[in-house]
Amino acid sequence: MYYDLLQGKNGRLANIDRFLGSGFQPERIFVIALLCGDTGSGLFLDIGYFLKNMFPESLALCILTVPEIYPSASHFSDYFRGNAYAAIRELEHFSRSHYEFGPENYRLVFDGVNPFSEYWVVGNEEFAGSKSDLSAYFTEIARIMTEKVVLSGSLDDKAVYLPLSEHIQYWKSWEQSFHKVMSDGDFSLYISRELE
Repeated sequence: MYYDLLQGKNGRLANIDRFLGSGFQPERIFVIALLCGDTGSGLFLDIGYFLKNMFPESLALCILTVPEIYPSASHFSDYFRGNAYAAIRELEHFSRSHYEFGPENYRLVFDGVNPFSEYWVVGNEEFAGSKSDLSAYFTEIARIMTEKVVLSGSLDDKAVYLPLSEHIQYWKSWEQSFHKVMSDGDFSLYISRELE
């Protein structure tokens, strides 16, 4: 089941019927998103709550990559860091307050619920500035995910919990970038909801 934003209605994936109503309950679900902007940082929260509704007994793990994993600075750096700041602030806000989404006839409502069991902020310490090639970052991330996450079934020593802002070494620079972009009057940095 999914919500088609272009058509403005619910849709169904071709093979979803074999999961719905069959008691299918995966042991673990991984959601991986880039915090830089675009789809990952804009939807990981909705996806987390949707999965919590669909599979309440599953262990939902969220893996978020920081803007600093990108080897070269660009003129988009402030946007990337500002968006990462906004995405984490939104997560922290809605995990302790009221959150709802979806079309009118299929509204999901949560009060004070964390959408994920554990988080891993990739690039927080172990990757930033260590590689010059972006594909090398993703290869290393895949290797660590396979070893530490998929095979062991948990994030182990990589796991962090809310509030994530206390565990992110770049938090102050993200906050500065966020305020810079907003004060410049450039509102192309999309923030979907008001934050405290």
